[in-house]
Amino acid sequence: MRVACIHPFLFRLPRGIERYTFNLANTLTRRDIQVDLLTWRWQTPIRINGLDSRVRVSEFPTSRYYAAQAIVPFYVWDLLTHRYDFVWIFFAGFGEVEALTLVRQQKFGIVFHYPYSQVPHRYREFQRFGLAQRAEKIVSVSRFVAEGVREALGRDSVVIHHGVDAERFAPNLKMRKQVRQSLNLPPDENLLVTAAALEERKGVQWVIRAIPHVLREFPLTTYLVLGDGAYRAELELLARELGVSERVRFLGVQSEVAPFFQAADLSLILSRGEASSLTALESLGCGTPVIAAQRPPFDELLSPEYGLMVNEEDNRQVAAMIASLLNDPTRRQKMGGAGRARILTDFTWERVGEQYLQLMAPG
Repeated sequence: MRVACIHPFLFRLPRGIERYTFNLANTLTRRDIQVDLLTWRWQTPIRINGLDSRVRVSEFPTSRYYAAQAIVPFYVWDLLTHRYDFVWIFFAGFGEVEALTLVRQQKFGIVFHYPYSQVPHRYREFQRFGLAQRAEKIVSVSRFVAEGVREALGRDSVVIHHGVDAERFAPNLKMRKQVRQSLNLPPDENLLVTAAALEERKGVQWVIRAIPHVLREFPLTTYLVLGDGAYRAELELLARELGVSERVRFLGVQSEVAPFFQAADLSLILSRGEASSLTALESLGCGTPVIAAQRPPFDELLSPEYGLMVNEEDNRQVAAMIASLLNDPTRRQKMGGAGRARILTDFTWERVGEQYLQLMAPG
Protein backbone atom coordinates (compact mmCIF):
# COMPACT_ATOMS: atom_id res chain seq x y z
CA MET A 1 0.00 0.00 0.00
CA ARG A 2 1.17 3.51 -0.80
CA VAL A 3 -0.29 6.45 1.14
CA ALA A 4 0.24 10.20 0.83
CA CYS A 5 -0.37 13.01 3.30
CA ILE A 6 -0.79 16.50 1.84
CA HIS A 7 0.09 19.20 4.35
CA PRO A 8 1.54 22.56 3.22
CA PHE A 9 3.02 23.67 6.56
CA LEU A 10 5.01 20.61 7.65
CA PHE A 11 8.35 22.43 7.74
CA ARG A 12 7.08 25.86 8.69
CA LEU A 13 5.18 25.49 11.97
CA PRO A 14 6.00 23.06 14.83
CA ARG A 15 2.38 22.72 15.97
CA GLY A 16 0.50 19.66 17.16
CA ILE A 17 -1.04 19.07 13.73
CA GLU A 18 2.40 18.90 12.11
CA ARG A 19 3.76 16.61 14.83
CA TYR A 20 0.70 14.41 14.38
CA THR A 21 1.41 14.08 10.65
CA PHE A 22 5.05 13.13 11.17
CA ASN A 23 4.16 10.58 13.85
CA LEU A 24 1.41 9.10 11.69
CA ALA A 25 3.88 8.77 8.79
CA ASN A 26 6.38 6.98 11.04
CA THR A 27 3.73 4.68 12.47
CA LEU A 28 2.39 3.61 9.07
CA THR A 29 5.93 3.17 7.74
CA ARG A 30 6.67 0.71 10.55
CA ARG A 31 3.65 -1.24 9.26
CA ASP A 32 5.40 -1.58 5.87
CA ILE A 33 3.27 1.13 4.26
CA GLN A 34 5.04 3.45 1.82
CA VAL A 35 4.22 6.95 3.05
CA ASP A 36 4.79 10.12 1.02
CA LEU A 37 4.55 13.60 2.53
CA LEU A 38 3.60 16.31 0.05
CA THR A 39 4.34 19.78 1.33
CA TRP A 40 5.43 23.30 0.42
CA ARG A 41 9.05 24.43 0.30
CA TRP A 42 9.77 27.20 2.80
CA GLN A 43 12.68 29.62 2.72
CA THR A 44 13.63 28.96 6.35
CA PRO A 45 12.27 25.49 7.16
CA ILE A 46 12.18 24.15 10.69
CA ARG A 47 14.24 21.08 11.51
CA ILE A 48 12.38 17.86 12.18
CA ASN A 49 14.15 15.11 14.10
CA GLY A 50 13.05 11.50 14.15
CA LEU A 51 11.31 11.21 10.78
CA ASP A 52 11.77 7.67 9.44
CA SER A 53 14.23 7.70 6.55
CA ARG A 54 11.87 5.51 4.51
CA VAL A 55 9.26 8.29 4.40
CA ARG A 56 9.46 10.11 1.06
CA VAL A 57 9.19 13.88 1.39
CA SER A 58 8.31 16.03 -1.63
CA GLU A 59 8.74 19.76 -1.07
CA PHE A 60 7.12 21.66 -3.93
CA PRO A 61 8.10 25.24 -4.82
CA THR A 62 5.65 27.98 -4.03
CA SER A 63 5.19 31.49 -5.34
CA ARG A 64 4.93 34.64 -3.31
CA TYR A 65 1.52 35.42 -4.74
CA TYR A 66 -1.33 32.99 -5.50
CA ALA A 67 0.63 30.16 -3.88
CA ALA A 68 -2.50 28.04 -3.37
CA GLN A 69 -3.19 28.15 -7.11
CA ALA A 70 0.43 27.74 -8.24
CA ILE A 71 0.86 24.55 -6.19
CA VAL A 72 -2.02 22.71 -7.90
CA PRO A 73 -0.05 21.42 -10.95
CA PHE A 74 2.59 19.95 -8.63
CA TYR A 75 -0.03 18.11 -6.58
CA VAL A 76 -1.79 16.85 -9.71
CA TRP A 77 1.46 15.65 -11.26
CA ASP A 78 2.42 13.77 -8.08
CA LEU A 79 -1.02 12.17 -7.67
CA LEU A 80 -1.11 10.98 -11.30
CA THR A 81 2.48 9.75 -11.20
CA HIS A 82 2.34 7.70 -8.01
CA ARG A 83 -1.31 6.55 -8.05
CA TYR A 84 -1.65 6.35 -4.28
CA ASP A 85 -3.94 3.83 -2.67
CA PHE A 86 -5.09 6.56 -0.31
CA VAL A 87 -4.44 10.25 0.35
CA TRP A 88 -5.05 12.14 3.59
CA ILE A 89 -5.53 15.90 3.65
CA PHE A 90 -5.66 18.28 6.62
CA PHE A 91 -6.61 21.54 4.89
CA ALA A 92 -8.63 22.50 1.82
CA GLY A 93 -7.65 26.09 1.13
CA PHE A 94 -4.15 25.51 -0.18
CA GLY A 95 -4.63 23.73 -3.50
CA GLU A 96 -5.97 20.45 -2.14
CA VAL A 97 -9.55 20.95 -3.39
CA GLU A 98 -8.47 21.79 -6.94
CA ALA A 99 -5.99 18.90 -7.16
CA LEU A 100 -8.42 16.28 -5.87
CA THR A 101 -11.16 17.63 -8.12
CA LEU A 102 -8.93 17.30 -11.19
CA VAL A 103 -7.80 13.80 -10.15
CA ARG A 104 -11.28 12.61 -9.28
CA GLN A 105 -10.40 8.91 -9.23
CA GLN A 106 -8.08 9.39 -6.27
CA LYS A 107 -9.41 7.97 -2.99
CA PHE A 108 -8.89 10.39 -0.12
CA GLY A 109 -9.84 11.16 3.43
CA ILE A 110 -9.88 14.27 5.63
CA VAL A 111 -8.43 14.66 9.12
CA PHE A 112 -9.94 17.52 11.14
CA HIS A 113 -7.63 19.03 13.76
CA TYR A 114 -9.59 22.16 14.60
CA PRO A 115 -13.05 22.78 16.11
CA TYR A 116 -15.75 24.31 13.94
CA SER A 117 -16.46 27.00 16.54
CA GLN A 118 -12.87 28.22 16.33
CA VAL A 119 -12.31 28.36 12.57
CA PRO A 120 -15.60 28.04 10.64
CA HIS A 121 -13.93 29.37 7.47
CA ARG A 122 -11.72 26.26 7.33
CA TYR A 123 -14.82 24.08 7.18
CA ARG A 124 -16.30 26.16 4.38
CA GLU A 125 -13.19 25.48 2.32
CA PHE A 126 -14.02 21.77 2.36
CA GLN A 127 -17.46 22.45 0.87
CA ARG A 128 -16.03 23.76 -2.40
CA PHE A 129 -16.66 21.40 -5.35
CA GLY A 130 -18.38 19.04 -2.90
CA LEU A 131 -15.04 17.87 -1.54
CA ALA A 132 -16.27 16.91 1.93
CA GLN A 133 -19.08 14.82 0.46
CA ARG A 134 -16.69 13.00 -1.88
CA ALA A 135 -14.24 12.02 0.87
CA GLU A 136 -14.05 8.28 1.47
CA LYS A 137 -13.38 8.76 5.19
CA ILE A 138 -13.39 11.64 7.67
CA VAL A 139 -11.38 11.55 10.89
CA SER A 140 -11.80 13.89 13.86
CA VAL A 141 -9.19 14.08 16.63
CA SER A 142 -11.87 14.34 19.34
CA ARG A 143 -15.60 13.96 19.84
CA PHE A 144 -15.73 17.73 20.24
CA VAL A 145 -14.34 18.15 16.72
CA ALA A 146 -16.64 15.42 15.39
CA GLU A 147 -19.67 17.37 16.63
CA GLY A 148 -18.51 20.38 14.61
CA VAL A 149 -17.94 18.24 11.50
CA ARG A 150 -21.49 16.93 11.76
CA GLU A 151 -22.90 20.42 12.25
CA ALA A 152 -20.92 22.04 9.44
CA LEU A 153 -20.73 19.28 6.86
CA GLY A 154 -23.58 16.94 7.72
CA ARG A 155 -21.30 13.92 7.94
CA ASP A 156 -20.25 11.60 10.73
CA SER A 157 -16.55 11.07 11.33
CA VAL A 158 -14.38 8.51 13.03
CA VAL A 159 -12.75 9.79 16.22
CA ILE A 160 -9.05 8.97 16.40
CA HIS A 161 -7.28 10.80 19.18
CA HIS A 162 -3.67 11.93 19.17
CA GLY A 163 -1.08 9.28 19.87
CA VAL A 164 1.87 9.49 22.24
CA ASP A 165 5.37 8.10 21.80
CA ALA A 166 5.25 6.19 25.06
CA GLU A 167 8.99 5.46 25.09
CA ARG A 168 9.99 9.09 24.62
CA PHE A 169 7.31 10.50 26.90
CA ALA A 170 7.86 8.36 29.97
CA PRO A 171 8.81 8.99 33.62
CA ASN A 172 12.53 9.59 33.94
CA LEU A 173 13.96 10.38 37.37
CA LYS A 174 17.44 10.95 35.98
CA MET A 175 16.15 13.54 33.51
CA ARG A 176 14.02 15.12 36.22
CA LYS A 177 17.16 15.72 38.28
CA GLN A 178 19.19 16.98 35.29
CA VAL A 179 16.58 19.52 34.18
CA ARG A 180 16.15 20.86 37.69
CA GLN A 181 19.91 21.20 38.10
CA SER A 182 20.18 23.01 34.75
CA LEU A 183 17.55 25.48 36.00
CA ASN A 184 19.42 25.91 39.31
CA LEU A 185 16.40 24.75 41.28
CA PRO A 186 16.74 23.27 44.77
CA PRO A 187 15.55 19.65 45.15
CA ASP A 188 12.40 20.69 47.05
CA GLU A 189 11.28 23.32 44.50
CA ASN A 190 7.76 22.87 43.14
CA LEU A 191 7.83 23.00 39.36
CA LEU A 192 4.84 23.85 37.15
CA VAL A 193 4.96 23.81 33.34
CA THR A 194 2.92 24.88 30.33
CA ALA A 195 3.94 24.13 26.74
CA ALA A 196 1.94 26.23 24.27
CA ALA A 197 2.08 28.85 21.58
CA LEU A 198 1.88 32.20 23.31
CA GLU A 199 -1.49 33.56 22.26
CA GLU A 200 -4.37 34.75 24.40
CA ARG A 201 -6.57 31.66 23.97
CA LYS A 202 -3.84 29.36 25.35
CA GLY A 203 -4.59 30.69 28.84
CA VAL A 204 -1.07 31.19 30.23
CA GLN A 205 -2.29 34.49 31.70
CA TRP A 206 -4.70 32.60 33.97
CA VAL A 207 -1.84 30.58 35.46
CA ILE A 208 0.26 33.70 35.99
CA ARG A 209 -2.67 35.40 37.76
CA ALA A 210 -2.90 32.38 40.10
CA ILE A 211 0.82 32.28 40.91
CA PRO A 212 0.76 35.02 43.64
CA HIS A 213 -1.84 32.98 45.55
CA VAL A 214 0.21 29.78 45.14
CA LEU A 215 3.39 31.49 46.37
CA ARG A 216 1.75 32.52 49.64
CA GLU A 217 1.51 28.85 50.61
CA PHE A 218 4.37 27.47 48.52
CA PRO A 219 7.06 30.16 48.14
CA LEU A 220 9.44 27.65 46.53
CA THR A 221 7.47 27.34 43.28
CA THR A 222 8.63 28.01 39.72
CA TYR A 223 6.42 28.19 36.64
CA LEU A 224 8.01 27.36 33.27
CA VAL A 225 6.42 28.62 30.05
CA LEU A 226 7.60 26.76 26.96
CA GLY A 227 6.66 28.49 23.72
CA ASP A 228 6.68 31.81 21.97
CA GLY A 229 4.38 34.17 20.12
CA ALA A 230 3.08 37.70 19.86
CA TYR A 231 1.37 37.48 23.27
CA ARG A 232 4.67 36.88 25.12
CA ALA A 233 5.38 40.57 25.83
CA GLU A 234 1.96 40.99 27.43
CA LEU A 235 2.47 37.90 29.58
CA GLU A 236 5.90 39.08 30.72
CA LEU A 237 4.41 42.46 31.61
CA LEU A 238 1.65 40.75 33.60
CA ALA A 239 4.22 38.74 35.56
CA ARG A 240 6.13 41.92 36.40
CA GLU A 241 2.97 43.78 37.44
CA LEU A 242 2.02 40.93 39.77
CA GLY A 243 5.52 40.78 41.22
CA VAL A 244 6.15 37.18 40.17
CA SER A 245 8.58 37.64 37.28
CA GLU A 246 11.35 35.88 39.23
CA ARG A 247 9.10 32.84 39.60
CA VAL A 248 7.79 32.73 36.03
CA ARG A 249 10.40 31.73 33.45
CA PHE A 250 9.79 32.11 29.73
CA LEU A 251 12.06 29.58 28.02
CA GLY A 252 10.82 30.01 24.44
CA VAL A 253 10.15 27.22 21.97
CA GLN A 254 11.83 23.97 22.95
CA SER A 255 12.73 21.35 20.37
CA GLU A 256 12.33 18.68 23.05
CA VAL A 257 9.58 19.14 25.63
CA ALA A 258 9.62 15.67 27.22
CA PRO A 259 12.40 16.52 29.75
CA PHE A 260 10.36 19.43 31.09
CA PHE A 261 7.27 17.27 31.57
CA GLN A 262 9.48 14.69 33.29
CA ALA A 263 10.89 17.35 35.61
CA ALA A 264 7.56 19.00 36.47
CA ASP A 265 5.20 18.30 39.34
CA LEU A 266 2.15 19.55 37.41
CA SER A 267 1.31 20.37 33.81
CA LEU A 268 -1.11 23.28 33.32
CA ILE A 269 -3.24 23.68 30.18
CA LEU A 270 -5.84 26.40 30.71
CA SER A 271 -6.66 26.90 27.03
CA ARG A 272 -9.87 27.17 25.06
CA GLY A 273 -10.72 26.30 21.46
CA GLU A 274 -8.57 23.17 21.42
CA ALA A 275 -9.35 20.30 19.06
CA SER A 276 -7.41 17.93 21.30
CA SER A 277 -4.40 18.37 23.59
CA LEU A 278 -1.18 16.66 22.66
CA THR A 279 0.61 18.35 25.56
CA ALA A 280 -1.92 16.95 28.04
CA LEU A 281 -1.44 13.43 26.70
CA GLU A 282 2.35 13.74 26.57
CA SER A 283 2.39 15.06 30.14
CA LEU A 284 0.38 12.04 31.26
CA GLY A 285 2.78 9.79 29.40
CA CYS A 286 5.57 11.25 31.55
CA GLY A 287 3.57 10.51 34.69
CA THR A 288 2.82 14.20 35.31
CA PRO A 289 -0.73 15.07 36.45
CA VAL A 290 -2.61 17.68 34.42
CA ILE A 291 -4.76 20.64 35.42
CA ALA A 292 -6.82 21.82 32.44
CA ALA A 293 -9.54 24.32 31.65
CA GLN A 294 -13.09 23.11 32.23
CA ARG A 295 -13.79 23.12 28.52
CA PRO A 296 -14.03 20.53 25.75
CA PRO A 297 -12.18 18.44 24.71
CA PHE A 298 -10.46 18.02 28.08
CA ASP A 299 -13.56 16.29 29.43
CA GLU A 300 -12.93 13.36 27.06
CA LEU A 301 -9.18 13.20 27.67
CA LEU A 302 -8.97 13.53 31.45
CA SER A 303 -10.32 11.67 34.44
CA PRO A 304 -10.08 12.74 38.11
CA GLU A 305 -7.71 9.80 38.55
CA TYR A 306 -4.98 11.67 36.68
CA GLY A 307 -6.26 15.08 35.58
CA LEU A 308 -8.42 17.84 37.01
CA MET A 309 -10.44 20.58 35.34
CA VAL A 310 -10.99 24.08 36.64
CA ASN A 311 -12.66 27.39 35.76
CA GLU A 312 -9.53 28.94 34.30
CA GLU A 313 -10.72 32.52 34.79
CA ASP A 314 -11.08 32.09 38.56
CA ASN A 315 -7.48 32.59 39.69
CA ARG A 316 -8.23 31.65 43.30
CA GLN A 317 -9.82 28.40 42.20
CA VAL A 318 -6.85 27.66 39.95
CA ALA A 319 -4.43 28.42 42.80
CA ALA A 320 -6.41 26.28 45.25
CA MET A 321 -6.32 23.30 42.88
CA ILE A 322 -2.57 23.70 42.31
CA ALA A 323 -2.00 23.98 46.06
CA SER A 324 -4.10 20.91 46.82
CA LEU A 325 -1.90 18.77 44.60
CA LEU A 326 1.39 20.33 45.70
CA ASN A 327 0.33 19.60 49.26
CA ASP A 328 -0.20 15.89 48.56
CA PRO A 329 2.82 14.16 46.92
CA THR A 330 1.26 10.73 47.41
CA ARG A 331 -1.83 11.74 45.45
CA ARG A 332 0.31 13.23 42.69
CA GLN A 333 2.29 10.01 42.44
CA LYS A 334 -0.89 7.93 42.16
CA MET A 335 -2.30 10.30 39.55
CA GLY A 336 0.93 10.10 37.57
CA GLY A 337 0.80 6.31 37.52
CA ALA A 338 -2.86 6.28 36.51
CA GLY A 339 -2.23 8.78 33.70
CA ARG A 340 0.68 6.77 32.36
CA ALA A 341 -1.45 3.60 32.41
CA ARG A 342 -4.22 5.33 30.45
CA ILE A 343 -1.76 6.44 27.77
CA LEU A 344 -0.39 2.91 27.37
CA THR A 345 -3.92 1.55 27.04
CA ASP A 346 -5.63 4.08 24.77
CA PHE A 347 -3.24 6.65 23.31
CA THR A 348 -0.24 4.93 21.76
CA TRP A 349 0.74 5.56 18.14
CA GLU A 350 0.49 1.83 17.54
CA ARG A 351 -3.21 2.01 18.37
CA VAL A 352 -3.64 5.08 16.14
CA GLY A 353 -1.87 3.33 13.26
CA GLU A 354 -4.13 0.31 13.55
CA GLN A 355 -7.21 2.52 13.41
CA TYR A 356 -5.96 4.21 10.24
CA LEU A 357 -5.17 0.88 8.61
CA GLN A 358 -8.71 -0.30 9.29
CA LEU A 359 -10.10 2.84 7.64
CA MET A 360 -7.94 2.41 4.54
CA ALA A 361 -8.56 -1.31 4.14
CA PRO A 362 -10.15 -2.17 0.78
CA GLY A 363 -13.91 -2.65 0.93
